[in-house]
Amino acid sequence: MGDRADAAGEAAHREVRVAIRAPDPLARAGVAALLRHHPGLVPAGPRPDVLVLCCPRLTAQAGAGLRRVAAGAPVVLVVDTAEEEDALVAARCRVVAVLARASVTAEALVHCVLAAADLGGGLPPNLAGELLARIGYLRRDPLFLGRAGLTPQEVRVLRLLADGLGTAEVAARMRCSERTVKTLIHHLNHRLGLRNRPHAVAYALRAGAI
Repeated sequence: MGDRADAAGEAAHREVRVAIRAPDPLARAGVAALLRHHPGLVPAGPRPDVLVLCCPRLTAQAGAGLRRVAAGAPVVLVVDTAEEEDALVAARCRVVAVLARASVTAEALVHCVLAAADLGGGLPPNLAGELLARIGYLRRDPLFLGRAGLTPQEVRVLRLLADGLGTAEVAARMRCSERTVKTLIHHLNHRLGLRNRPHAVAYALRAGAI
């Protein structure tokens, strides 16, 4: 209960500077409108905490341009389509989340931006592999969050919790900080209206996600 309260307090008071890059003003306005669902997400100057890129596909040419504007910030990618070869480009550009443009929701986008801000400079060492899995998932199911409303990373965390691991052990397996795990659990509970970790695990079990 204390972990959940701490995470809720952090989410309520934090401020994340977000830059948006999109091919046209209408797309930029659409992304900005979705991000307004979280009061802590504010427009960024030249040094954003997170960059949201909306584009048809992250080709090598698009990636070269992205590296120039990202200023070292982690990137949330919103694309029309994705191919397996895009994973390496994405990893080089510090992309940490991939969403399908046709079905992206405010909840999913805010969740990914907050998760990217939590990662900051500490990106997972197996990022290319994680992105390859996400892009493969995106190609199979353009909803990305899946039928249970869970991201692949959330499914992995809940599976480890269901195996009896504590937060520190989950973080070690995921190769991330314990704070990142706690924040991820808080965000998925908030998004899905779940009360606590056991409720989240039970939800995933009933949905057949783990």
